[in-house]
Amino acid sequence: MAHPRTGAVEAVVATAARAEYVPLGAAGRRLVAELRRHAAALRLPESAIALASRSHDDALWVLRATADASPSVFYLVAPYARASGVPRLLLAARPRLRGLPLARAEAVTIPARDGQQLPAYLTLPPPAVHTGGGGGGGGGARAPPPLVLLLHGGPSARDYAGYDPLVQMLAARAGVAVLQLNYRGSTGFGKRHLCLGNGNLPGMHADVEDARRWAVERGHADAARVGVVGASWGGYLSLGAATGIAPPADGGAGSDAASGAPRYAAVVAIVPVVAVGAANTSTMHRGDPLVARYWRQLCGAEVSTDKVAAEQLSPLHRLGRLQSPLMLVHGEQDPRVPRSHGDAVRDAARDLGLTGVHLTYAREGHSIRRERNVLHLWSAVEIFLCQCLQLPPPPPLECSVEGHTATLHWENGFPLIAAGM
Repeated sequence: MAHPRTGAVEAVVATAARAEYVPLGAAGRRLVAELRRHAAALRLPESAIALASRSHDDALWVLRATADASPSVFYLVAPYARASGVPRLLLAARPRLRGLPLARAEAVTIPARDGQQLPAYLTLPPPAVHTGGGGGGGGGARAPPPLVLLLHGGPSARDYAGYDPLVQMLAARAGVAVLQLNYRGSTGFGKRHLCLGNGNLPGMHADVEDARRWAVERGHADAARVGVVGASWGGYLSLGAATGIAPPADGGAGSDAASGAPRYAAVVAIVPVVAVGAANTSTMHRGDPLVARYWRQLCGAEVSTDKVAAEQLSPLHRLGRLQSPLMLVHGEQDPRVPRSHGDAVRDAARDLGLTGVHLTYAREGHSIRRERNVLHLWSAVEIFLCQCLQLPPPPPLECSVEGHTATLHWENGFPLIAAGM
């Protein structure tokens, strides 16, 4: 990248104390110059081009061009050959999406209640599918759309800018705004941001609530139509948000302080952790001492040893506070978060008479990967969210999911999902 003052081609190296610019060597400068040349030939920003592959003799490159509103496109180029011309198109991922009104993402920064700055990506639905209701005609202000808080797993992971099929399904197909939050403990934003999550699970939960509040106050979301979706650790945070682990800054509990309505109209938890620290009696993660040390560091000494403190941060022990419709999903052979986590929440939710649905997928692990299962899962999630967020039913799938391995274990209030089984 270019230095902000000198314009020299340099790389940014982050240390524990600071980020500093380090000059690239001759080979690095040559690589950057070639990427810039081909980006200019394609009339794309430099940040949209990446080197995907190259031949052993470096005579041919495969470039990948991607953007938030465009699936990847791959080009073949002959690097360093000045007469190579415009890169030749090899293939386009998801060609049927070309020309459709896809949604664009914006990098935003959300202030947390303790003064920390939280990086996030906000994707608003295109005008053609905006579902805020009212206000759209005659140049008047549009009403806020429904919103989904989409929380990544890990927690030592992050969301990235660029094309995301789930974000586009929600924004460009269903008309829902999507907010992807890189809460404290996320990677990619420096060691300090990463370590803010250690021993501070309440801070992570507070970040999620502060992001919801920010979106509503900025007019990006209809306060009565906010859902939260997450997988793995994101599923844990989603359940924590819906069970009020972090109170809102205004002092309310599990509901909006002004209206008394639930803070979340829907919660989707996929392969979620439901109990942490001393409250977690499963064998997850405990076969490796390094992994066990990681979780002790993350949870902190008190949560790791004190069962009462751990239960206060475990959604399984807080389901009496749940006011949102709940969708639970698990792989039946999940080695990382055993299916028993989801089963325990389902049994408790059913005993409490809560509204929701529980799906498991045979021969799936911590991620749902088989194509028919992926299609079935996200179709069910879309139906669930559209019903909860007061949206029209989604259009039917254009392909068959026959042969999926899903089993419906509990359904209360969502007959459309049951009918699709």
